[in-house]
Amino acid sequence: MFKRLILIYTCMIVIFIGGCKNSIDNPIPEIKGKLSIIEGIPVLHVWGTTYEQGFAQGYLLAETIVTFYNEIVIDSGGSEFVNTWNNVVLPNLNQITIPQIYADELRGILDGMESKLDGPVYINTFGRNLTYEDLVGVQSNEDILKMQRQCCSFSVWGLMTQDGHTLTGRNYDHPDVRSETEYRIIVVRSALESGELAWVSFCMPTETGCTTGINEQGITICQHDGHEDFSIDNASDIIYPDGLVHRRAIETARVETAQSDVTQVFREWAIASSCIPMVTWPYSGNGMASVVYEMDSNRSLDEGVTVREVEGNIPYQITANYYYKRPTQSTPDYRYDLLDSHLSSIADSGGIQYVDRDYAWQLLGETPANPPGSNGIIVYAVVFEPNKMLMHVAISENGQQAPFCKKVSFDITELLDGLN
Repeated sequence: MFKRLILIYTCMIVIFIGGCKNSIDNPIPEIKGKLSIIEGIPVLHVWGTTYEQGFAQGYLLAETIVTFYNEIVIDSGGSEFVNTWNNVVLPNLNQITIPQIYADELRGILDGMESKLDGPVYINTFGRNLTYEDLVGVQSNEDILKMQRQCCSFSVWGLMTQDGHTLTGRNYDHPDVRSETEYRIIVVRSALESGELAWVSFCMPTETGCTTGINEQGITICQHDGHEDFSIDNASDIIYPDGLVHRRAIETARVETAQSDVTQVFREWAIASSCIPMVTWPYSGNGMASVVYEMDSNRSLDEGVTVREVEGNIPYQITANYYYKRPTQSTPDYRYDLLDSHLSSIADSGGIQYVDRDYAWQLLGETPANPPGSNGIIVYAVVFEPNKMLMHVAISENGQQAPFCKKVSFDITELLDGLN
């Protein structure tokens, strides 16, 4: 369905004021966006203010968003999901803060959809019109419901790679839900006049935070849920959706100061949930090229953020869904141990063995989403090459684990050039 709906935009649409009207008396504003298909994956370019970027997404993806919302509700439990959404998620949104700059984008998405569809946007599975609060809920529901996806990442550099450059692999795991695999998009966002960097996100429609992304300087951020039992009730007075906190970090992190830039954001923007993001950057020939953050609502410990750096001169790092430095009662993660057994062997070879792109895919494929017998699946996998500004993605097809499916490569510099 997604591919059928999106084909009407493959001409890289750009609509200008006065060029089209949604009614005789109401001309639509300029659509500061364009939509294309690259090897089967929709790529949305948006620019301008955050409101204008949101409007472009809402307008260009209006029909797709409606279909996606209807299908993901059905895939996620139907009436039971709707009941949880209406009676748990929406009533708790007053405990979540959406910074104005991102609230503007969400309002833009809704306005763009209503402009394209000539009025309120009806969602059949909700039995009502889509609201701004629903879009806020999309950014916040995992924090409120304490949802826990099984994900993992690793990063290697220096003697661990053939050219010494950074290479980062990432699995995004989830129960096998069809809509999770069929509606993946790439969003390319322009730099903002207020100084935020341009960045590229691999996400779902209307997901405005950063789950998996890379910015114009080659900083990557991959989000991982923690399995610690924290809640909104014991968080600080002002808390933000963790996806938007990751977005703030990727929009402001410069390559020369990546770790300190990200750390500052994570300590200033409190979250309610437990999460363990990995941040990587282009390797410069010395030091490290990766850092992992263990975060939760316990602000009395390291201001809510414990920084996990590599130990000694080991040129690799791994993260999954459990803490390894922050105090915890968690059981060690089997995926962490699997990756560590492979990467430690390569590190011990002293440069004789190394990780290239093909081996990165092999490692991701050998790191299952969940223990045998569960219904988890690697929904998508990504390999980043930050020094080369490349991103390679694979999406699960027909129930197959993503690392074994078709790989599509994107030149991030070319994607960002498409904003001009």
